[in-house]
Amino acid sequence: MSRISVPSYLLLVLGWLATIPLFLYGLGKPPVGIWDEGRVGVNAAWILRTNDWLVLRADQPYDNLGPEPLQVWQRPVGKPAASPWLVSRLIAPPDTWNTKPPLMPWLQALSMQWFGATAWAMRLPAALSGWLTVGVLLAFGVWGLARPGVGLLAGFILTTTPLFNSEHVTRTGDYDALLTLCVTTYLLSAWVYLRNGRFGWLLLAGLGLSLALLCKSAAACLPLPALAVYALCDAQRRAMLLRWQTWVAVGAAVVPLLTFYVLREQAAPGYIAASWYNDWAGRFGSHLTPGNRPWWMYVEYWFYPGLSLWSPVLLASVVAVARQRGLPEYLRFLTWQIAGTLVLLSLAQNRAHWYAAPLLPLLALLIAGLLMAWRDVWARRWLAFGLVWKVGVGGLVVAEAVVLLRAHERLANTLRQNSHIAYEMALPRIVETVLPQPEVIVLRDEFNSALDFTLLTLPAAYRPMILTMQPRHAAGMQALRAGQQVLGTWPEDRAWLAARFRLVPLVVLAEPAWCVRLEPRRPGPAGAVLADKP
Repeated sequence: MSRISVPSYLLLVLGWLATIPLFLYGLGKPPVGIWDEGRVGVNAAWILRTNDWLVLRADQPYDNLGPEPLQVWQRPVGKPAASPWLVSRLIAPPDTWNTKPPLMPWLQALSMQWFGATAWAMRLPAALSGWLTVGVLLAFGVWGLARPGVGLLAGFILTTTPLFNSEHVTRTGDYDALLTLCVTTYLLSAWVYLRNGRFGWLLLAGLGLSLALLCKSAAACLPLPALAVYALCDAQRRAMLLRWQTWVAVGAAVVPLLTFYVLREQAAPGYIAASWYNDWAGRFGSHLTPGNRPWWMYVEYWFYPGLSLWSPVLLASVVAVARQRGLPEYLRFLTWQIAGTLVLLSLAQNRAHWYAAPLLPLLALLIAGLLMAWRDVWARRWLAFGLVWKVGVGGLVVAEAVVLLRAHERLANTLRQNSHIAYEMALPRIVETVLPQPEVIVLRDEFNSALDFTLLTLPAAYRPMILTMQPRHAAGMQALRAGQQVLGTWPEDRAWLAARFRLVPLVVLAEPAWCVRLEPRRPGPAGAVLADKP
């Protein structure tokens, strides 16, 4: 391995630090998402509320509650400025929908405990996971390839890739950013170990695999078949794979996940069966998510809009070096690993573009390596090509960074108009407002983890306040009576109530949220009949 000078190390560190703003800028601005992010955030909030770090909890769908409201928030008596974790409410049952291991909710709970119960704190582990993944690429370039420029360029490419630095990965509190960090660590460490046989790389690969399993169980295993086939296709790599130390490391990596499964099943029986269906066999062989996406969706989404400007760069680089012989071995490994894992992802019945997030660091390394090979080949033919290459690649990085920041702003403004998510801005305003009555009924649709997270993290009020949840299905709406105060976000619900009551606005809220008191309507024309809510 060639020796790297101290100034080069400092340049790499400065380059790594320069990527932090792209991960943290505006992180807390978008409201919490209704689906995966909201549910994982709810799990983390219940950890802090119950101090139960083993059994993840979440409120269930309210369609089966009937017309009676469920009390979900009340100011603690005698503690007017208390922490949200002291607010009185019923304890939710164990979560049987999100059955993934708890590594990400644990990190989110610690973050919210240290920095406050906010969306920013809940998303911080994902953002830091993305930034640390860039650090892994830099380290791989220095110690794995002895080509720090490849690692630095790959880090910039990954940071500015819209599919990676966006919702569902580093910009929201989902599992996939942490999974990507762990998978990248064990794949790149395993590749170096297969080449030099050093125990330290094997230890790092085992640690990465263990944490990946604790993060997202089955998803952590998807790259393993391609890695195993790659190892078996060469005598030296095959010898490294068949060493007893390798299998001890693999076995040790599985122990933490198996230990969690045993303890979790003892705490609340039925978890293993639910996890087997939700995370393992059912996730691969059954349709668990809405929509029937085609098998080619990953490649299609990568080229637009997932990779943005980097997709034509990838194609141009492949064309530029296609006829060159003697390309580095790591480029062959990356190509094989990406293709092999994509095959398994495409064969699974459940497909979503963020399922391929663990492949994005490998793709960034592949693009960086091809760009470097392109530079090396053409610089021998045209002396000025090196300068042109630097200006062009630098301009691409800056352009993608600007596009990324604008996309972050646009996402925050768009989501706030979503009726599912609008409660995040409305509820704090309700708690701060002096209302004629202390009780407010909150209309909730069947599944709304964004609302659940907001209620769980809502700070205690300075005045008596009770929030109760009412299903917004037909029976729940018909149970509403004159004199009640109602908070909702759906225009059709307000129109339905306006046909039956006189609505008195109580608080000025940003659309589409509204808060009204229901008053009796004056009698209408004789024989008039109001239609029921569909």
